[in-house]
Amino acid sequence: MAIIKKSQYKEMLWKNGKGRTSEIDRFPHQENYLWRLSSATIAKDGEFSLFPGFDRWLVVTSGAGVFLNDVKLEPLRPFHFSGEEQIHCRLIADEVVDLGLIFDREKIHAEMIYFSGAIPQTSANPLATYIFDLQSHDTYKDVSDCVVKNGILITLRNAE
Repeated sequence: MAIIKKSQYKEMLWKNGKGRTSEIDRFPHQENYLWRLSSATIAKDGEFSLFPGFDRWLVVTSGAGVFLNDVKLEPLRPFHFSGEEQIHCRLIADEVVDLGLIFDREKIHAEMIYFSGAIPQTSANPLATYIFDLQSHDTYKDVSDCVVKNGILITLRNAE
């Protein structure tokens, strides 16, 4: 088990250059990754970067939420979409903070689940699991026995 502290997240520009993200982890640790987990602050309306060949999960972890095109994304409700999809993001109120996962859909199957209380069980033999703690904003990788009461569980497996 590894704990990735919020202070260890790697700050970088969005792919489209119109904002900043904090990369939590990627695998492998190179430009052509299979998945990338990150958190970003969305401070104004705008277009999302395109990621052809990848799928995405996004969950609002702080703030009132956003509209992604015509879909209202409320806090703590993970949303799955294609990296090729043209997404216009519109804030519901003030800025939000999100947690996002980008993954190669041909090789990886991913799930993102909000939980409060007990950590949900995952199926056997995932490639990786992450738990994002909504209080500390630290992330636990490949966990088996951490104490997080309110968080986001991300599970990655080989695509079938």
